[in-house]
Amino acid sequence: MNPRRLIQALFAAACLGLAVVSLMRFVSFDNPWLHLFVPLAPAGLALSLLAFFASASGAVRPLGLVGVLLAALLALPGPVLPRTGCNSRTASANAVTVFSHNASYEAFDAEQVAAEVDQSGADIVLLQEADPVMTDALNAAVASPFAHVVSGAGDKTLSLSVLSRWPVTDVVDSVIGDDALLSDRWTDEVNPMLFVSVETTLGPLRLANVHLSAPRSAELVQRRRIEVPVVVDQLVAWDQTDDSSLPDLMMGDFNASTSHADLRSLMGEAGYADGHRLAGCGLGTTWSPLVTGPGVLALDHALVRADPEDRRFAVSTFRSHGYAGSDHRAISVILEPQSE
Repeated sequence: MNPRRLIQALFAAACLGLAVVSLMRFVSFDNPWLHLFVPLAPAGLALSLLAFFASASGAVRPLGLVGVLLAALLALPGPVLPRTGCNSRTASANAVTVFSHNASYEAFDAEQVAAEVDQSGADIVLLQEADPVMTDALNAAVASPFAHVVSGAGDKTLSLSVLSRWPVTDVVDSVIGDDALLSDRWTDEVNPMLFVSVETTLGPLRLANVHLSAPRSAELVQRRRIEVPVVVDQLVAWDQTDDSSLPDLMMGDFNASTSHADLRSLMGEAGYADGHRLAGCGLGTTWSPLVTGPGVLALDHALVRADPEDRRFAVSTFRSHGYAGSDHRAISVILEPQSE
C-alpha cells in the first residue's frame, strides 16, 4: 500500500473512533476509562482531522482544512477551550470567598494547603477526603485560624469538612427521605454531600460540600449509580417544596467534567449552572493523573442556581489553584450580592 494512503487510513480510523467517543458526551455510560477520556476526545478529533487532511494532496487539502476548522469550532469550546470574558474587577468589601479542595488522605500537606488558603483570602473552606485530624492540622497552619469547624455531623461524613469565619448552622449530613430507600442507597461508604448554612456578611449562605465517587472501578461505578440519583432526588424535592435548605452553592470534587452526561443531568434536573462558565477564565482544569503534573481535566466545580432570579449570590470570580500535593487542584469562588 502507498505510504501516504496508509497514513491517511490510520488517521481516518482515529477520526472515526474519536468522533464516536466525542458523541458519548451526550449519553450516560459507566466505563471508567472512557469516563476520563471523553472530555479530551474532541481535541484529539480535531488534531486527527488536521493530520488527515495535511497528508492529503491537491484540492482536497484546503477544503479539508476548512472542515477541520468547523469541526473544532463545534467540538472544542465546551469541554476544552479556555473561557473568555474573565471578570477582573475588584471584589466589593462584603464579598465572600469560598475555597474548596480534595485534600487527599495519602498526600495531605497542611502547610502547603494552608498557604493556598491564605493566598486566596478564603472566608470558608470546604475540604474533601479530610478527616478531623487533617482538618485540625490545616486550621492550626493557616495564618488566622477559622472560628467554626464542622467535620461531619455523624459517622457518614467524616471525609467532608467545613471551616468558616462565621457560625455554621443547619448541618445535614445525609439525604432526607424515605428510610427504606436510604437503607438501600445511602451507607457509611456512600456519603457524597455535607449541607450547611453559614451566616456570612451577605446573609445566610447555604452550601453543599460535594465529593462524588470517581467511577474508576466496578465498585465505584456502582456507588456512583447510587449517589447521583439520590442527590438529584433530594435537590428536586427541596426545590419542589421551596425548602430553604436548597444550596445556593454546590462546590467540591464531582469527579466528572461538564462533558459527562451524569453531571449535566444533575445540573439540569436540579437547576444548577457551572460557575466557571459564568465567571471563570482559562481552562479551569483541576485534576491530573500525576501529582506533580499540570491539570488535565476540570473535575472540581462550583455550581449555582441556573435561574438568575433564584440566585441570592453572584459568582464574580472563579479560579483554580496550583497546589500539587493532591491529584486535585483547589478551586475558589468570590460571591457577591446578586444585585451588584
